[in-house]
Amino acid sequence: MAYVYSSGEQKIYQASTTIFVQSNGGTAAIDALNFDPATSASLAASFSQLVTAAQVFLDTNTGMDKLYPGYDIANHYAGSSNPSASGSQELTLSVNDSDPRRAEAGVNALAGAFVAYVGSLENAAYQRDEQSYTRQIAADHGQVRTIQREIAAYKGPQAGLNGLKSALSTDITTWQTAQSSAASFKASADSTEATLTVLNRAGLPSTPIAPDPKRTALVAAFLALVLAGAGIYVYDRFDESMKTPEEVEEVAGVPILGTIPSFAAGLPKYDLITADQPRSPISEAYRLLRTNIQFADVDRRSKVLLITSCVPGEGKSTTTGNLAQVFAESGKEVLVVDTDLRRPTLHRMFGVQAREGLTNILSGTDNLNGHGYVGEGLPNLKILASGPLPPNPADILGSNRMQALVGGMRTGRDVVLFDSPPILSVADASVLASMVDGVILVIDVGKTSRRDLARARESVEGVGGKLLGVVINRLSPRTSGQYYYYYSHYYSNYYASNLGPSPRPALAADTRSWLGKLIGRR
Repeated sequence: MAYVYSSGEQKIYQASTTIFVQSNGGTAAIDALNFDPATSASLAASFSQLVTAAQVFLDTNTGMDKLYPGYDIANHYAGSSNPSASGSQELTLSVNDSDPRRAEAGVNALAGAFVAYVGSLENAAYQRDEQSYTRQIAADHGQVRTIQREIAAYKGPQAGLNGLKSALSTDITTWQTAQSSAASFKASADSTEATLTVLNRAGLPSTPIAPDPKRTALVAAFLALVLAGAGIYVYDRFDESMKTPEEVEEVAGVPILGTIPSFAAGLPKYDLITADQPRSPISEAYRLLRTNIQFADVDRRSKVLLITSCVPGEGKSTTTGNLAQVFAESGKEVLVVDTDLRRPTLHRMFGVQAREGLTNILSGTDNLNGHGYVGEGLPNLKILASGPLPPNPADILGSNRMQALVGGMRTGRDVVLFDSPPILSVADASVLASMVDGVILVIDVGKTSRRDLARARESVEGVGGKLLGVVINRLSPRTSGQYYYYYSHYYSNYYASNLGPSPRPALAADTRSWLGKLIGRR
C-alpha cells in the first residue's frame, strides 16, 4: 500500500553545486602553496550560516525572476553541507524542485548570489578598517603640525622649549606608528581575504530523489512493526485474561478440578445434559469433575459444598445441577439446594416447583417432607428449591436457623450441593462460605479476569471458607483455545470408538459431532 501510494506522488529533483573556500596566504589566486587549510575549513563552516541571509535569497529571486516569475528560493533550498564536522574546505549547496531545469537554475543562481554577498561583506569590512586608519593618521599628523607651530612661535625660557620638543617627539612616534599599522593592514589585506570559487556548477538532475517507494515501504513496515509491538505490549500489560491453566491455578491458589466443554448450540440454557446424554463427552467431563472433587480433600471428606462463580453468567447453576446428577448416578445420597434467592434456576433444570423450598423452611412455615423434592428417575437425588424470594437474602442465609439447617442436612446424606449467587455480585455466597465444608469456583475463561478470580479467592478466605478448586466452564475454541484443543483431542481419540447409541436419538448426532460445533455459550 505504501509502495503504491508513494509511487504516485510528485517527483522531486535535487541539483547541487560546490563552492571552494580559501583563506589566502599572500595572494588572492587559488594556489595550493599559499593558503591555510585549517583557516579555510573554519571559514567554510562560518560561511555556511550565511547562505540563508535575506540579501542572498533576495538576489537569487531577482536573478531567477526573468525565467521563472514569482520564484522563491526559500521554498526550494535544501540546505548546505556541514564542513565543520569533517574539516572540509568545500561548501555544497542544494536545491529541490519538481522541475529539474528550475532546480539547476535555482542552485546556480543561489551560488552566484552567495559568492557575491560574501565578497561584498569582505569589501565593506576592508573599506571600514582602511578609513579608520586614514582618520587616525590624519589626527596624529595634525597634532605633530600643531606642536611644530608652537615651537616656531615660542619665545619663553629654555625649559618650556625643551618640553615642547619632547611632546613633539612623542607625537611624531605616534604618527609613525599609525602609518606603519596602516601599511601593515594594506599589506596583509590579501592574505586575510577569503576567496570563494564555484568549483562545480550544477548540472541537470536526471533521477528524482523522492519519492522512494522502496524506502517508504520499508519505513512504513518498520513503523507498523513498532506500533504492533507497542500494541502487544499494552495489551499484555493491561490484559486481565488468563491464557494457561497454570495462570488460573496461580491466581486461585488451588488446583483446577475439571474442565467442562461448551454445550452445542440449540440446547436449552439450563440443560441437564448428564441425564439427557449420559455418554456424551460433556457428561464424562462432569464425571471426571466428580471424581476430582472426591479426592480434593481426602482427609476431611467434604460433604457440604458451595458452588459459586465470580460474576453472573459463568454457568455455576448448570454445573451444580449436572454435578448433582452424576453424584447421584454413582449411588450417593445427594441433596442439591438452590440458595440463589435472587435469580433461582435449579427448579427449571429439574422440573420442580419453586413456590416451596428453602425460604419456607427458614421462615418456619414448612418442613417439606424431609427437605426436598425427589428427582425423576433417581430416588437418591433430592432438590430443595429456593422458595418465595425474600427482600433480604443475605440476612436469611446468615441466620442461626440456616446454620442449624446446614448441620441437619449432613445427616443421612453423602453430598450436599449449594447453588449460590456470584460471590463478587452480592454477599450471599460469602455468608454461606463460612458454613460449608468447601467452595468450588466456576469460571468462564472468556469472561473471568485475573482480578475477579483473585477477589473471589479473597472473599472466600476472608470469611474463613475453604476454596477446594476451580472448574473451567464453557470450553470452546472461540474463548479458550488451548484448553479446548487439549480436551477435544483426548475425547475424540478415546470416545469415538466406544460411544454407543445415545438414549435420546434426536441428540445423538449433535453428540457425535460436538468437536466441530462446541463454539456456542449456554
